[in-house]
Amino acid sequence: MDKHVKTTTPKLSGQDSLIISKTQIVRKSSIISSILTDAASGSGSTGEPTDAERFCGDDRWRTADDGKYVTKHKIATGGMGVIYHVFDQDFERDSAMKVILPEITHDTVALDSFKREARITAQLEHPNIIPVHDLGYLPGHGVFFTMKLMQGQPLIDHLRQIEIGDGEFLQKYDFFTLLSTFRRVCDAVAFAHSRGIVHRDIKPHNIMVGDFGEVVLMDWGLAKRISEEEPPVAGMASTHGNAQATEIGVIKGSPAYMPPEQAHGRVDEFDQRSDIFLLGATLYHIFTFFPPYLGDDIYDIIKRAQICNFVPPNEMPTGRLRIPDELCGIIMRCMAADRGDRYQKVEELMVDLDTLLRGAMIVDHQTFKPGQCLMREGEIGTECYVIESGEVRVEKGLSSEPMTLGTLTQGDIVGEMALITHEPRSATVTAVEPTEVLVLTQEFFNRNLKQLPPWMSKTIVALAQRLNKANTIRYDTTTIENDGDDGES
Repeated sequence: MDKHVKTTTPKLSGQDSLIISKTQIVRKSSIISSILTDAASGSGSTGEPTDAERFCGDDRWRTADDGKYVTKHKIATGGMGVIYHVFDQDFERDSAMKVILPEITHDTVALDSFKREARITAQLEHPNIIPVHDLGYLPGHGVFFTMKLMQGQPLIDHLRQIEIGDGEFLQKYDFFTLLSTFRRVCDAVAFAHSRGIVHRDIKPHNIMVGDFGEVVLMDWGLAKRISEEEPPVAGMASTHGNAQATEIGVIKGSPAYMPPEQAHGRVDEFDQRSDIFLLGATLYHIFTFFPPYLGDDIYDIIKRAQICNFVPPNEMPTGRLRIPDELCGIIMRCMAADRGDRYQKVEELMVDLDTLLRGAMIVDHQTFKPGQCLMREGEIGTECYVIESGEVRVEKGLSSEPMTLGTLTQGDIVGEMALITHEPRSATVTAVEPTEVLVLTQEFFNRNLKQLPPWMSKTIVALAQRLNKANTIRYDTTTIENDGDDGES
């Protein structure tokens, strides 16, 4: 492991996590100085020696100088730490080790924040939250914690592949797969909220999709207990002090996804509903391929976030992924400017997501008057109908005297054959009395067929084609017989 890990100041994006005081937004002074990734200035240093006792504070902490971990390679460098791929020799397993950046080992505030991340994450034992295994001090480097090594990619990388039309990802990630992936993130957030913890930095970059189907919400560095006061900010302690930093307001998180209260630095207003906004913003990005807020620079993005100024998702050019109105409604409710207009609990959001996943929301209602035609024989069908009330007559034949095949009433479905077989309508359907129906679109049918095993969907199509053919033969035979009767008479 390289003792002297070099860091570079990143080019700022609204999608990057940052911490900045409100006064810096007003003055547009050096925003870089208040970002955790540029803590090399050592602001907040006490000048005391950084030994194990200085870091740990008591003798409970284990010092990792016993060769327990063997470093394989560096994975990434984040705002407060470097993540390595290590091998745990005690348990004989691969793990990920996050080590505090050497540049901020003297910053007591940064150190407390680093330990808080490890402890909060460790306390959230959930299948969709990364498990933490160990916490200790690494001589010559500083505090570390180890966690499960995830084999996979951030969701943001998958979205980029879908956006450019990568065939492998397009086949793997349809509408329902993406929505199901997001649904599991909601499970993680709901669990954290049940423990009184908010994440505060939910975005596609912090969602890891494993090679074996795992979905894990990562990076709990900005998480806090709602009941606790706002933690002081690393790199600002010597400038403002804890109380004044809270009073002035500090913007923490990723501006491209923030709710207004977070963008204004009103940390005392951030609660579960603020995380719900971030979930909505993440869902927005998943189906539009863009974060909600775009701007010329970081200041412009923050200003847009402060007034909740984003383009509705159904007005964005989404390419291959059409956003159903029901999904758009879910996103807009999550991202309401007023916290009272949002879902009040993640569980409420999950109910609507589950309804959408079952297909129950992607329907419309329509009323037909007596004599009004629902569909005509020979037309190309793009929708079918489930009769809620009323009665319809099914007729076949384009002559002035078509043959009546029967009538259908409440609970019956009509028009589904054309959607399954992609063949022209085989009959004309007319309302006998006022009739209310549920409208099921071709898109709805296709999505639900894709959810079935391939052999099942092919069987349904084959049966529908055979039934359609049998009905045609039966009609032709009946017509010939009737013509014969007319001739004899």
